[in-house]
Amino acid sequence: MNVLHLRAGVISWKTIFAAIGMIRQMGIFGGALLPDLKLPMIATRDVGDYAAKRLLDLDFSAKQTRELLGERDCRWRKLPR
Repeated sequence: MNVLHLRAGVISWKTIFAAIGMIRQMGIFGGALLPDLKLPMIATRDVGDYAAKRLLDLDFSAKQTRELLGERDCRWRKLPR
């Protein structure tokens, strides 16, 4: 069986949406990471585009893993819009 595992970096906006309750109730976005720590964030759209291309091309064999990173590392304090 041919399998391609996609491992995405941090999904930036999805993570923030999951914390909407905390942001509304407490006025903060809390977490275990420092706000200035740079992380390899990627958009869900970019992950989906990459997956669709690879499925259409069927250019993988056996078991492979692909790390997906955004165009640059971002800080929580200054996310791209």
